[in-house]
Amino acid sequence: LPTILPLTSVLTGSADMITKISAMQPRDTTNIALGVTWGTATLSAGVPFTEASTDSSVERFMIVFTDG
Repeated sequence: LPTILPLTSVLTGSADMITKISAMQPRDTTNIALGVTWGTATLSAGVPFTEASTDSSVERFMIVFTDG
């Protein structure tokens, strides 16, 4: 499984994020719904991804990439 990059400030995490995105390679199939489910889970500070900010003024975004 890939390592999940913890949510941090864009200024401190953007280079790491670009590196992770650049390393992505397409595979045979993509379960977009499952990816969106996990992506949504990382935007909240609840289990299993407790690294997210609990500050209600923080804007959260999810970008969905697909290989097809």
